[in-house]
Amino acid sequence: DTSSSSRIKEFIPAIQRATGKIIIYDHHPGESNDIPGSELKLVNYGSNTTNLAMEIIEKGITLDMEEATIALTGIYSDTLNFTIERTAPEDFEAARFFVSMGASIKLVKYFLKPLKKNYQISYFHRVLNSLVFRNINGHEIILCNIETEQRLNGLAAVVEKVFEIENPEAFFAVFYSKKEKVTNIIARSQRSSIRVNELLRDFGGGGHVRAAGCEIKGT
Repeated sequence: DTSSSSRIKEFIPAIQRATGKIIIYDHHPGESNDIPGSELKLVNYGSNTTNLAMEIIEKGITLDMEEATIALTGIYSDTLNFTIERTAPEDFEAARFFVSMGASIKLVKYFLKPLKKNYQISYFHRVLNSLVFRNINGHEIILCNIETEQRLNGLAAVVEKVFEIENPEAFFAVFYSKKEKVTNIIARSQRSSIRVNELLRDFGGGGHVRAAGCEIKGT
């Protein structure tokens, strides 16, 4: 889901040891492929899962219910339930295929429930109470800076929920884990003129124009 080595630093030693063919499946057109000896399969679909699905369909591969459900969850998540501008006809075709393979819509709905854990609800309120509102170059931007005792999964869902409720033009949330000494920045934008993937690139991050993130270690 990325062709930038800075996004997958921990896997670079394994890639360097690889003797077979390296194929990268990605759907982030702004990233440049800097992984030596690799073949890039870059598409303009809403979900990178669709990139794999098109190949699976072409090769006549069948999936079990669990695989199809996980894949369908990826498509719903990546396309925000088929509402982002980059959603392509192929995304719908891939979803139809996964449903035909027995994907469980009930499980997809459960997996995509925004705030499933108690700590997510707690941090949702903490972020709301920590928001800073700024007008930057005529844009309404919100920011927050939160310290956590340790790294937490699921904070992107918290950011998404706050973004939905506050409805700013862009939101930048910074989470610092004191135990691991790792900072995560999660960014969301409603305007193509605020390209959060480019703004986070200097931090080694990336993603989509309207949804991006990065991880900074040791600071």
